[in-house]
Amino acid sequence: MSEDVLDALRDSVHRSYPGSLQYRQLEHILKEEQKKRAMQKDRRRKQHEMQKQAMLDQGISVESVEMLPLDPYQEMPSPLQREVDNYCREKRAREEEQHREEAARVFEGSWLLSTERELHDCARLLHGNLDENMRASINAHLEVLQDKLKNHHSNLSTLKSKKALQPFRFRAFSQCHRT
Repeated sequence: MSEDVLDALRDSVHRSYPGSLQYRQLEHILKEEQKKRAMQKDRRRKQHEMQKQAMLDQGISVESVEMLPLDPYQEMPSPLQREVDNYCREKRAREEEQHREEAARVFEGSWLLSTERELHDCARLLHGNLDENMRASINAHLEVLQDKLKNHHSNLSTLKSKKALQPFRFRAFSQCHRT
């Protein structure tokens, strides 16, 4: 309800006969609406304070945080918006770097390299002349190795991660061909 509605309710209460049912109903509606507005205002103020504190915790300057509008639908002032954008860019860059470092650790593991080498050897064996039983056995082993690698990368969030894979793809491939 807008302020016009509150004004209309106040006016109706004043025009009603005190003590009448209509007066009591309108007075009750007015009080409930005023209470609801006060709670909304308090909630908005608390959210505003929490948002300001979160921005301060992220390292945004006090001067910029003080520019934060109380209305959440109002646009942020440009200096504050620039600082928030810079923070988000830096955070994204830190997360990407951390992800690359984790991927480096994952791809340097001896288990991973030996499993990939074994997978490569199985694939090479399949291209040779084999009887059906041996081919089926190697195919089954190949599927097990693929599942192991898939689960390993899935658990470490490096599955289908091109950015994480790029620096290590050539090295892992060349190490498979050394044997």
